[in-house]
Amino acid sequence: MLGNTCLAVAEELSGSKFGLIGELNQAGLFDTVAISNPGWDACKIPEGLTSLVIRDMPIRGVDISIMREGISRIVNGEEAIRMHPDHVKTPEGHPPVTSFLGVPLRQARPSA
Repeated sequence: MLGNTCLAVAEELSGSKFGLIGELNQAGLFDTVAISNPGWDACKIPEGLTSLVIRDMPIRGVDISIMREGISRIVNGEEAIRMHPDHVKTPEGHPPVTSFLGVPLRQARPSA
């Protein structure tokens, strides 16, 4: 799957063990396309709520400018993330976010 390949490259380039790639769906909500195994294993969101981080997640928090405005963003350190103007509290059971790298990817549309 292309999402898993992109995720592997992003993790290698950034040196991160945790990552995810997603896309905006028709409703303008975030659908997770690929998530790293360590990231998923570290997630302790209660069983019935895991679908909330996989499909139809509202765009909010530090990633809002990436998804809505197409702007790349790097935020390092828990304090910097907490102080970021777009910061929102992570869901119960979500592993702490200690740094963030977001890069908008655009899928080429086939020419007519």
